[in-house]
Amino acid sequence: MVSNKLPQQQGNFETVNTSLAAAAEALKNPPYQSLYNPKHFEVEDDRTERLHACKVVDTPPETRFDHITRLMAEVFKTPVCLITLIIDDRVWFKSKVGPFGACVCRDGSWCNYIVVPTAPEVLITEDASVDARFAHNPYVAGDPHIKFYAGAPLVGTGGRRYGTLCVVDLVPRAFTAEMYHLLINFAELAVQELERDSDLLTQWSEQALSDYKNNKRLRMQLSTATEGVSLLDIRSPSWTFKYANAAFARHGGEAVEEFVGRGFWDKFEPEGMTQLEVAEKIAEGGVAEVPVTCKTTGKRFSLTLRPACSDQMTPGKPVTVPSWVPSEKSPGGVKMGIDMEPVEVAKRDPALCQDVEKCFYLGIVSPARCSADGGSPTGSASSEEARSPLRPLGSPRAYGDYGMPRELEGLEMGPLVGSGGFGKVYRGLRDGEVVAVKIVETQSEAKATQAKAEGMLGMSLDHPNVVKTLCVAAGEGEQQYLLKGMKSKSEKVSIMWIVSEYCDRGMLIDAVERGWLSQARTIFSKPNMLNLYLTALDVAKGMLYLHRRNLIHCDLNGRNVMLQHCESDPRGFVAKVCDFGLTQICEGDNISTDAFGTISHMSPELLMDGRLGFKADIWAFGVLLWEMYTGYRAYQGRKPGNIIFLVTSGKGKLELPEDAPEAYKELTTRCLNFEPENRPGFESLVEYIEAILEEHGY
Repeated sequence: MVSNKLPQQQGNFETVNTSLAAAAEALKNPPYQSLYNPKHFEVEDDRTERLHACKVVDTPPETRFDHITRLMAEVFKTPVCLITLIIDDRVWFKSKVGPFGACVCRDGSWCNYIVVPTAPEVLITEDASVDARFAHNPYVAGDPHIKFYAGAPLVGTGGRRYGTLCVVDLVPRAFTAEMYHLLINFAELAVQELERDSDLLTQWSEQALSDYKNNKRLRMQLSTATEGVSLLDIRSPSWTFKYANAAFARHGGEAVEEFVGRGFWDKFEPEGMTQLEVAEKIAEGGVAEVPVTCKTTGKRFSLTLRPACSDQMTPGKPVTVPSWVPSEKSPGGVKMGIDMEPVEVAKRDPALCQDVEKCFYLGIVSPARCSADGGSPTGSASSEEARSPLRPLGSPRAYGDYGMPRELEGLEMGPLVGSGGFGKVYRGLRDGEVVAVKIVETQSEAKATQAKAEGMLGMSLDHPNVVKTLCVAAGEGEQQYLLKGMKSKSEKVSIMWIVSEYCDRGMLIDAVERGWLSQARTIFSKPNMLNLYLTALDVAKGMLYLHRRNLIHCDLNGRNVMLQHCESDPRGFVAKVCDFGLTQICEGDNISTDAFGTISHMSPELLMDGRLGFKADIWAFGVLLWEMYTGYRAYQGRKPGNIIFLVTSGKGKLELPEDAPEAYKELTTRCLNFEPENRPGFESLVEYIEAILEEHGY
């Protein structure tokens, strides 16, 4: 068997400089330069105030947090695991495994980057020395020469990102999506511990609910599994406890320390089914609802057993894993590791990257609840459990909030790879092929019609630079909530399932930031003009195809251009335009719309007058050209109102560096012309880019 055993490390964690003052001084000196400086973002929220309200800042170590970091360091086989909190100008460690001090300077910290993506996602650096975002970080370029980092954001109530639960190593590492989702779930458990003692938790929950009701494009951003959670290693006959929080321990009538290392079946007895029947149920990778009796106290309650990588522990606070990270259930031949020596997923060393679905299950105490119109609770609710006014309940599935339509029978759902106001996107397997499964949910008939139109439109498109929709299906579902007083409530929703081809190299904007379009993967490197022109040509060809069919994309940006692996291409990938949720059919020169896309990529006429025409897509393409060359996200960290002012006034004009190639500057400038009639069409843009490539012998 091929092994992905650890290579020899270059540095030593014992040499890491953990002095805040010394770190700050090092970060001022060349060659360090941060891709972004999020602490100066206009959109910085009340994170610090909320953390102080949680009464955890600068407190001594606590075992409830240390249990989490020790477990993650053990599972990921890393020498360092941290729970980090971003507080003003520093990143403070609430819990740590490894020889770090109390905090580091916020400038240059990996954890700083969690506030950059629009939707929360895991930050993964397989080898920081070849990642443009971090290659010149003093802890990468110098001692201790950090290579691997994976940080799951700590998403608090209402969506605030407090910090990270991260694992760190001095050698390159690669893991499956399921391993990273395990990290995500324990980041959520860390958040619940952080917020547990805040007197303002109920107020935050009510505000999050109000925000959700006023804007259904927002997620509810409330915790789900708050009654008690444990992690079970199901490889042993007794199902060994690897973790149990205090809420779970209360149901077992013993201290947390009495659970870890002990067998689940030594402490609990199933009701209505045998241990073998429970094991057979979860052996299928499913979810089991098991009534149990505690052998110590005689207390009876219901326990939900679900894979430890399931997204249903936090359905209201989805955190995604980049689509370039493979699943442990990938078809044969699929490899893991894009910034290091790749290894086939099926041939990886299981000691270093475990099969999460076959190894670990979460045991979650099912919430005590009764129906909204009365009735008897199914368990007893503690005062702590009753504090939250409304919480989304996880579905009885490992992945996804809703049951699958009959038309999609045979489709196997996998880990979450995308989320937003539109819904969620999952990795899936269909007839042995990896696919993307987009699930759009809505309570509005008009929105349901729009989602169906998106699916049918995608089915009608067929171009190598447009993501192909393979099939669609419509259905209905129920979203379950837990109300104050432990009453349950359900809301009917319309569901549209859109199954499309899978793009295994992620989003274009991520590739830009990681340095994939540069001559070398550093922020000081010049762009690789061949890569830029080829990628621009891919996008332009895909957009030309849409425009020739009288379709305006309306939301062209770096998140809606996906990359797919291609061995024959010099870049190693091809680019494809995706996401047609806002696409409009244009039968005249302009149409009006109230459906806004991404503000940073919206044209002046659209922002000022709501006028939408083909040339709005050209402007968005120009913004994309600027991002591809500079390596930065346009207007990152600006408030929406300020972006609108900068674009419509012309005071925030995007300009390329003086030393940029004249042909590329002309291309970008023409697309970003303030007057839409003076912008070129995609047909002339395709011809222009092809002529440049031919002239330079590409």
